[in-house]
Amino acid sequence: MSDFPGGELYFLLDRGGGLVAYRENVAPWAGVVAFTSEDKALAFNRESGCEGCEVVAVAASDEPS
Repeated sequence: MSDFPGGELYFLLDRGGGLVAYRENVAPWAGVVAFTSEDKALAFNRESGCEGCEVVAVAASDEPS
């Protein structure tokens, strides 16, 4: 992961501190919403109406995270 361009991944957390995930209609899988920039994460947060969500970042070089 330390080779990730930009150096950080940005995630959305819900009010309870859980990662925001999405699921296709009745699909057997779910995915975590992650972004390559804080601006993109903030734009998704605004456009999706994700109330009470906050943007957090994890440095790609922080392997224990």
